[in-house]
Amino acid sequence: MTEKYTQGILLVHDDWGVLKYQCYTLELPWKHNARRESCIPADEYLLHHRTNEKFGAHLTVTPVSNRDGILIHPGNYTSQILGCILPGTEFADINKDGIMDIQNSRKAMAALVKLLPTTGVNLTIYSPSLFLPF
Repeated sequence: MTEKYTQGILLVHDDWGVLKYQCYTLELPWKHNARRESCIPADEYLLHHRTNEKFGAHLTVTPVSNRDGILIHPGNYTSQILGCILPGTEFADINKDGIMDIQNSRKAMAALVKLLPTTGVNLTIYSPSLFLPF
């Protein structure tokens, strides 16, 4: 985690705990759960499929304390995030602005939508301090 972004890892396991898919995530930095400015707190959440014109097939994240409209949706830059989570396959400074971006987001999003049941999937977000820097 930096003052400009939060990097993460999203793991999908089957019912027996076998890893089925892994991708990276990009979120805003921790700003005390401020709406539209912060990553979401470490906690337990539920994922549900949703489709709209803007993002296509994506996932909703509920319930997020004092927040609503939190999604996992495709995108590459922190400027495209208002508190949501972007999935991707690797990190790179795509636009050379010194802020880490995420690549292949649509590919990762398609894999997640295909692998996950349509409703009631558990998501656990751990504190970024539990992981080593990328």
